[in-house]
Amino acid sequence: MKKSMLHNSILAIVSLVILYYIFYTWLDIPIAQWLHQHLHDSTLVKLSLGIKIVFSPQVWLVIALASLIIGCWMHYGQKRTTMAQPWLFFSMAYFLAFILGFIFKFILARYRPELLFQSNVYGFDFFKLKDAFNSTPSGHALANFAALYAIAKILNKRAVTILLMLLATVICFSRVIMLDHYVSDVIFGAYVGILSVYWMSAFFTLKKINPSV
Repeated sequence: MKKSMLHNSILAIVSLVILYYIFYTWLDIPIAQWLHQHLHDSTLVKLSLGIKIVFSPQVWLVIALASLIIGCWMHYGQKRTTMAQPWLFFSMAYFLAFILGFIFKFILARYRPELLFQSNVYGFDFFKLKDAFNSTPSGHALANFAALYAIAKILNKRAVTILLMLLATVICFSRVIMLDHYVSDVIFGAYVGILSVYWMSAFFTLKKINPSV
């Protein structure tokens, strides 16, 4: 189990690095420029703004905090129950993704697309916390893939998993359409979200805890 998890994690990280490099080097700027030229102030942008608000990382953070409180109350309360496990699994998976995302944002401090069009600036500044310098990984991509994939793991239904992953993908596209992120940013965020759930699921399995309801 441990070897399989390590092997899969390494493969995922290597594929992420390759994809990120390809998009960062050759595709991010052309895609951003095309979107800026053709979709500026379009209906898709306005729709993406609504998606940004509804599926924001802050909304999921509140849900994760509530899930943690409920899970702890069920687990440590007078009536201990295995029903606490899904709540704890969801919250722990989300918090892991949230923490990793914050660390990467601070270390890399990548310029957002807006700076490309305002000042022709592209790349990384490193170790900054300003909003304009925390483009990667995308917080919305990270949060929604972590939260929705965790829910999919709990429900353990193939059709539900497909639908939730499609929803997370649409949310990622909305971030690129709004030019808040480059494509590589949302790919990075999606990987962090999925891997966080994968690692936490493995942890729960190793502890002989089944996160599924």
